Amino acid sequence: YMKKLFTLSLIILYTITYGQKIIVTPDGLKNLNDLRKTFVFIKVERKTAKYLYDSTLNYIIETYQNSNDTLKETIDGEFIKLKTHTLKLLSIRSSGTDVNIEAIYSINFSFRDEIIKLEIVDIEMYATDYYGYKVYFKGSSYQGFPIYGYKNVLKRPKIKTDIESYFNKLLNEIANQNWANQNN
Repeated sequence: YMKKLFTLSLIILYTITYGQKIIVTPDGLKNLNDLRKTFVFIKVERKTAKYLYDSTLNYIIETYQNSNDTLKETIDGEFIKLKTHTLKLLSIRSSGTDVNIEAIYSINFSFRDEIIKLEIVDIEMYATDYYGYKVYFKGSSYQGFPIYGYKNVLKRPKIKTDIESYFNKLLNEIANQNWANQNN
């Protein structure tokens, strides 16, 4: 029974997000289904743009402690820009030491009837208390912790996987709001 329930919830999740996921590339975060796109869509049937906007705004207010500082821009019923910080995006093993990586990033939400367009932008990842080292999508090890080398060769697969897991979990949390019990 639990296995069937789990499978059903996965099918519902797939339907809600169109099966879209975020992937780390040398050029930043992209849509797994279309690497030209830096955004994903969340489909919520029978809901207006205004309703999706209001629900997302309520989600942000309930989820983020300092939502007034977090909300950077809003256009009623159309757009929300959220800027936030995570103290533990991931951990890197470097020179025998675990290095904590924090991140500051923004999420842009755009709304149409039945659709939320979500894009993660302006991401900055840096080591906590580790000489100012940063995580880069592409670059040299002299700069910090690049995920990809200059020739687009994957250098740090664990960092790539950890970032994808973090942002796809966030996408799923937003997509799995209790839309079904609400009208509009």
